[in-house]
Amino acid sequence: MELCGIAQELQKIGIRRVDQVRVMKMFVQKPEIAGIFKATDNDEDKLQFIMEILAGEFDD
Repeated sequence: MELCGIAQELQKIGIRRVDQVRVMKMFVQKPEIAGIFKATDNDEDKLQFIMEILAGEFDD
């Protein structure tokens, strides 16, 4: 899944556009986090993971 595929997944699970941009920036800066997202199996877990990112759980 490339960035385009990730963007589609974020939209599919109902992430607001402004938050999609924040998450995509994080994924570009920290590809290992994008890898975790891609490895997540279901939409509920993906949504929870994104909420953790948006809450700053992976900020330095």
